[in-house]
Amino acid sequence: MDVQDKIVLVTGGARRLGRELTIALARAGAKVALHYRSSFKEAQETASLIRRKGGTVEIFQADLSQKSSLEKMVRAVEKKLGGISILVNNASIFERTPFEKITEKDWEKNYRTHLLAPFWLSYLVAPGMKKRKEGKIINIADRTVFRTYKNYLPYVVTKAAIASLTKTLALELAPEIQVNAIAPGLLLWPEEKQELSKKRYVKNVPLRRIGSADDFVKAILALIELDFATGAILPLDGGISL
Repeated sequence: MDVQDKIVLVTGGARRLGRELTIALARAGAKVALHYRSSFKEAQETASLIRRKGGTVEIFQADLSQKSSLEKMVRAVEKKLGGISILVNNASIFERTPFEKITEKDWEKNYRTHLLAPFWLSYLVAPGMKKRKEGKIINIADRTVFRTYKNYLPYVVTKAAIASLTKTLALELAPEIQVNAIAPGLLLWPEEKQELSKKRYVKNVPLRRIGSADDFVKAILALIELDFATGAILPLDGGISL
């Protein structure tokens, strides 16, 4: 699918990787619906940058943990921009949760953000995609789909569920809609992490570097362009999951 003039909804599109993706999609000619939850200032700044460069973008607020909020957002996007052809379920939380300190709230946040929100958004946009006989849904999983790690149990488990959701939705929504996912490793180094930790991490990566926002953007654009891939989980981790 060519993104030119297509309506693309990107959740968590105001900051970090979501911001870079939103900018790249607009640059490629898409009409972007930028979702944010609380990052209003960042959403405005990203939208202003896109508009200065001649791109089309509108910002939409929604609480991804509430189905009613998702329904309201999808209706608003369709009214403002038109039918959604591409959905990128990018929004995520990443919080350290040592096993002995895990709470019910930790599970609830991760479950609603990483699994329920992508499902309900897919559910809401799928009828329009099927009617127009075109649609792309791209989920963001995690490299832990292939090799897990400690101290992030609710995050890891719910991201693994994204992989299962991707494959199952691919079957449910074929042939009009293709559903795929990427499973990234570390692409942007967290600001609070020390440089020494970065060097130690890179030693374990076969490609001997962390990824970049450009890698993230290119992977998603490739999955949008491909029309004979569905149910795929694309590793994007420099080989560390090996």
